Amino acid sequence: MKRLGKDQLLSIKGGINITAALLNAIARIGGTILELGRTVGTSIVRLRSGKICKM
Repeated sequence: MKRLGKDQLLSIKGGINITAALLNAIARIGGTILELGRTVGTSIVRLRSGKICKM
């Protein structure tokens, strides 16, 4: 293995890896936001229409 000098180490550019785990996490976040919106929307409709079960 060849040792790199300080100048060579500073010139290395990194990148981003788009992996399956990253895509899965993004999809889960999107699904969670969608489900939250549905829940809030259903609650608003039930409150406005008066169809709430009494506890």
